[in-house]
Amino acid sequence: MPDGLLQWYDAREGVGRIVRQGRRYPVRAADMEPRARVPGARVHFDIRRVDGTAIATNVTLREGTRVSRRQRRFGEMAGARRPSARGTAPFTTARPALIRELTDHPEAVVRLWADLVAAGETDDALQLYAPDAVVHAGGEDLRGRRIRGWLPDSGLPGRVRSIETSGAGDLVVARWIGPDDRPATWWARAAHGEIAEQWIEGARPPGELLGPPEAPEEPTIEVVTRGEVTAQAKEYAVEKVRRALRLVDEPVLHARVTLRQAPDPAVERPSRAKVTLDINGQLLRADVAAHHMQAAIDLMDERLRDRLHHRAEREKALRSMATAPESVTWQRRERPGYVQLPPEEREIVRRKTYALEEMTIDEAVFDLDALDIDFYLFQELATGDDAVVYRLPDDGGYGLRRTVAATDEVPPSAVEVTLDPRPAPELRLDDAIEWLRVSDEPFLLFRNADTGRGNVLYLRYDGHYGLVTPADEATPPAEPSTARRRLRDELERLEAVRTALLSGGLDGEPEGESVGEVATIDQHQADLGTETFERSRDLSLLEDVEAQIDEVQRALVRVSRGTYGRCDVCGRAIPDERLAAKPATRYCVEHQAAVEGAFGQLTQR
Repeated sequence: MPDGLLQWYDAREGVGRIVRQGRRYPVRAADMEPRARVPGARVHFDIRRVDGTAIATNVTLREGTRVSRRQRRFGEMAGARRPSARGTAPFTTARPALIRELTDHPEAVVRLWADLVAAGETDDALQLYAPDAVVHAGGEDLRGRRIRGWLPDSGLPGRVRSIETSGAGDLVVARWIGPDDRPATWWARAAHGEIAEQWIEGARPPGELLGPPEAPEEPTIEVVTRGEVTAQAKEYAVEKVRRALRLVDEPVLHARVTLRQAPDPAVERPSRAKVTLDINGQLLRADVAAHHMQAAIDLMDERLRDRLHHRAEREKALRSMATAPESVTWQRRERPGYVQLPPEEREIVRRKTYALEEMTIDEAVFDLDALDIDFYLFQELATGDDAVVYRLPDDGGYGLRRTVAATDEVPPSAVEVTLDPRPAPELRLDDAIEWLRVSDEPFLLFRNADTGRGNVLYLRYDGHYGLVTPADEATPPAEPSTARRRLRDELERLEAVRTALLSGGLDGEPEGESVGEVATIDQHQADLGTETFERSRDLSLLEDVEAQIDEVQRALVRVSRGTYGRCDVCGRAIPDERLAAKPATRYCVEHQAAVEGAFGQLTQR
């Protein structure tokens, strides 16, 4: 049952279209669950052929997950609210007053109540209480009209941020950020789609089900310094991060702060501060630079708090199928400046390789924001092609570029994305480096001519280059210097074998003459046959070794011409692992078997 993206849906005609890796599958409303009929939704579906046409059936909404299996679920992915998208625009229908669809889901009722209070919608939140509901607020037990009088005056509506809910026995435990920016925990019991009992503002359920309140365990904050960084700056950074972590009501598995002071006084903003958090398996970063270290740490703290708030709001929006919030804006001057190195001194000093998962544009932008980076390489679910989402330098929006020509528009998405219609150039790595040298762009998406996959070459802040490649692409051939060394080692080995064979009497004289010299009249006929067989075998070995030497010498010529490491049949690059095992080979594994099979047929004729 594959995944796909609902490209459009026409509610009037009850038909739609699902796309996956560039293939299109028509679908009818009868084959879709109602909540999956949203343009831009990521769905599961089966494929069935009707009159020779592949159509989608059994379409269900896919529960959104992070790319890594270690990361937490973040809710249901659903698509755009752009009115230009074909079909009815989602997120525009009125919400039913009591959300009767959730009558058998207590956790969803409690989460909805928390979201309504956070949004300041007090009247809708009050409708979720049962007529005989009891609210334990502090030291009071409130019922009926007292609940209606308490909630608007509690100071909670519009001043809290809902974080998450989870089950706790027969109760639902909820956590949010309170008015004083501190996490708060409360409990509720829901039945038949209504809140029957609630413990809030310090009240706790009776019994020992929950046990005593546990003090949150603060993670160890690792500090790494580069250059002349004072001990006071390190303590100041740790304290800033520790205070910011109070806004996080999830397990923080690791926290790392990097403080870097550039020794070159010509650098415009020499002080750089970066923090990386592992929040329940999901990475989040903040990276800034300033004129001095204290200012950089202050900017880092501000940026980190913005990222944490944006992350919480975005996950809540995705979970409730609402419009994704705007990305947190940041000024370009807070980013570290690029060191201006002469082009001839630049080298690739960092190579990053990771598996590209199939993702929607919304999921790719989510990871782009969480990692606080300027571009993100992924495999687009709708087209199956390698693509890059990136930040636009002017308006702070997002751009999308694919490795192939953009023949279709951007699929519906909750985030507005501008499509670059130009295809990525097909280049070798040396040509890509030259391309980036003469351009003013911070990165280059190109189709690797040796592997056929999308690669990204980017300019690092230290003035050198970095390279991002997919993990499942074939390993490119080794550098020419490495190839020459391997071939020369192989040549020395083969020449040593040839010398050993010649030293055994195989000096090239005719076989009959050599055998006749040792064949005396009293020699047994079987001995003569054995000697003839051994000499024939050694001559065959010598011919084979000399043929291999000839192949190695021709391979050295191909290295000089720049054609080494490519299959003579298909022209694609031969992986470096195969070249390390057989340095002089001219074929990939697939065509090596085909060539050997054709040669065997010729010898049998």
